[in-house]
Amino acid sequence: MGKVKTYLWMSMITISFACGFLNNGFYNEYGQFVPKRPRFKLKDKPQNKIIENIDTVNVFKLSKMYYEGKEIYPNREVITRNYYPEYNTIYIKFFSNGRVLFISLPSDSIGSSNKIKEEDLNPNKKNSFKEYYYGNDLYLFEIESFIKGESIGYYLRSKYMIKAKGDTLTREMFEGKGSAIYVKEPLPKHWKKYPVDW
Repeated sequence: MGKVKTYLWMSMITISFACGFLNNGFYNEYGQFVPKRPRFKLKDKPQNKIIENIDTVNVFKLSKMYYEGKEIYPNREVITRNYYPEYNTIYIKFFSNGRVLFISLPSDSIGSSNKIKEEDLNPNKKNSFKEYYYGNDLYLFEIESFIKGESIGYYLRSKYMIKAKGDTLTREMFEGKGSAIYVKEPLPKHWKKYPVDW
C-alpha cells in the first residue's frame, strides 16, 4: 500500500511539474493572458506599404462573420447553438508602430452590442489584447496574437485584407471556410490617447 501511495504522489508531482513547464503563459496584473517569454515574430518588423492604408486614428468593429457561406454573427441564435459561445462586440485599434489592440466588449442583457467608450481604449484592461501586425503589401497583412488554449498559450497569425478605400477589413477564418468583416467606425477626436508600450 505504501508503494502505491508513493507512486501516486510521484505521479501527481510529475504531472504538476509538466503542466507548469508546458504552460508558457500567465495572467498579468491586468488579467490578460500573456507569454512568459514573449517570442512574437511580427514585433518590431519594419513597417512597409500596409501603413498607408490602415487607419490608425479610428477603430474597426466586427460587423459580420460567415462560416461555409452562412452568416453566424451577429445572428445570436446560430452563434449560441452552434458556433460561438460568447456574444461579444469586437473592436480593433491599429497604431502606426505595428501594434494593434483588440477590445472585446460583452453584449448587454438583451444581446445587443455595446458601443465603445473612451476607457475601453485603455490597453491595460482585462478585455484588451495587445498584438502585432505586419504587411509588405498595400492590402494584405497579418496579425499575430498570443492565445490561451488547452491550458497552454500559443501564437496565432491571422491573414487580413483591407479594401482600397481603407474602410473595411476581412479576416480569413476557420481554415479558409469562413471570414469576419470589420467596418471602420470613427472615434471622437477629443478622446484620451493611451500609451502604446507593448
